[in-house]
Amino acid sequence: MELLKKLGNKFQKPYHELGENMAKNRRKNAQIAVSQLSSIMLRYNEIDLEIVDSAARQLISVGKRHGVRANSEVTRLICRFCKKSLIPAKNARIRINSGRIVTTCIRCNRVYRSKISQR
Repeated sequence: MELLKKLGNKFQKPYHELGENMAKNRRKNAQIAVSQLSSIMLRYNEIDLEIVDSAARQLISVGKRHGVRANSEVTRLICRFCKKSLIPAKNARIRINSGRIVTTCIRCNRVYRSKISQR
């Protein structure tokens, strides 16, 4: 305890003690991070696969921690089981079968099914 007094105010207080303003900044920073990670995920053809996989993992963790989610276009590119990116023809197989899109992760063989929207 004496060591903490000597160090002074070097330790940051928890967010709930700092007030509402700090929590709003934290959420805003999380939204900025999600948008940057989403742009990395959408440019999967130009960027190395390891970087895209890392962005997928970070998108999941930021979404869980701060409640800021990416849009559905980006979340379809993430395997929630192995927490890696789903890039068509590289590590994901995409089939259209009886009005459904069937995406299979080649790494873990997890299958994702979604309906095709009719416009």
